[in-house]
Amino acid sequence: MIALVFTSVLAGLLALLLYQRISYPFFWVDLIYYLKLRRYKKKLQARMQQGIMTYLDCFLYQARKKPQKPFIVFQNHIFTYRDVDNRSNQIANVFRTEASLKQGDIVALWMFNEDFICVWLGLCRLGCEVAFVNVNIKAKSLLHCFQSCGAKVLVVSAGTACSLSCFNKFL
Repeated sequence: MIALVFTSVLAGLLALLLYQRISYPFFWVDLIYYLKLRRYKKKLQARMQQGIMTYLDCFLYQARKKPQKPFIVFQNHIFTYRDVDNRSNQIANVFRTEASLKQGDIVALWMFNEDFICVWLGLCRLGCEVAFVNVNIKAKSLLHCFQSCGAKVLVVSAGTACSLSCFNKFL
């Protein structure tokens, strides 16, 4: 009698599993995804109680924690967190005094790699919004990008400065 009940329950479960596989083929994948999502939601809520962490906050935390750790390796030069922190601070001071930038201003960045990160972090220190402009666009497209982002200042690198001659004739 017990064997009959056991085999009946087992056959019913197999039939149910077969029906589930045919009717809802992604049920288990969706269930696992949902359970992971709930776990991430709990972690995210815990982080949100700490406040919003920006890229600048993460960088400054690492600069305080490990100032001698390499941050950027570029063309056989190694820049530590301290080096980039000092450079971005200098850049922020220059923009504050010379360009009169303040929190909330929009700045377009049209640069190659050489000092990009330092300039970006310096502008973030001031609370400026940064619009990244592709260095491969020229003339009218560049003018359109600059005007549409509403930037107060266009920051260029030495490599892109020679391309500004075409930009001047459209202004």
